[in-house]
Amino acid sequence: MRRARVSAATRFEGNGLLGLLLLAAIAQCIVAAPVLAQAAAPAERDEARFYLGADLGTLHYSDACEATALSCDHTVGAASVFGGYRFNPRVALELEYRDLGETSATYPRLTGVSETAGNVDGYELAVLIGFPLRPDVLAYLRGGGFHWRASTKSAESAFSATDWSAAGGGGVAWRLRPSWEARMEYLYLDDIGGAETGSTDVQVLSIGVSRFFGKRAQ
Repeated sequence: MRRARVSAATRFEGNGLLGLLLLAAIAQCIVAAPVLAQAAAPAERDEARFYLGADLGTLHYSDACEATALSCDHTVGAASVFGGYRFNPRVALELEYRDLGETSATYPRLTGVSETAGNVDGYELAVLIGFPLRPDVLAYLRGGGFHWRASTKSAESAFSATDWSAAGGGGVAWRLRPSWEARMEYLYLDDIGGAETGSTDVQVLSIGVSRFFGKRAQ
């Protein structure tokens, strides 16, 4: 984002290739899923279970600042906590709180410099569609909505905005133990931020872990 608009989040530029490669890998897994899933069918994943988890990752900002900025954050950390319900190996519903980090920028002024800071967070509700590859590996796509809150603040001004944006992505999950699962995920959030805070798209790469509760399907 531009001046007083640093907090809304971003498109990958150089790192965009990484997201595309991850999506391509997920797509290849999904294409192979019918054959692999047939082989894995007798030992398919747990069914009808609640789960809780957390993710850590990174997001990269494009159009984060105006060209006059003396310094500008382009990459920041992201974190989230989530809970969901897996109805069966192929369908899950998930609610996630996402903290998209805090950014800052410095702009020149006649008598010195001006510091601008901003942040974005919010809640995502998504449906996950799974494609079992092996008894312990699951590729998945996710889609839903992200209710975000964006704010920016400097000595000269302060702005905030809130709204809904589309969210989508995919990942791969690995079962570590009967009730524990790790995952790597790519997420795209569309048009985060308002007219006064500035708006842009967000792409996030993350890794996380989940703990499942309840009875396992036999």
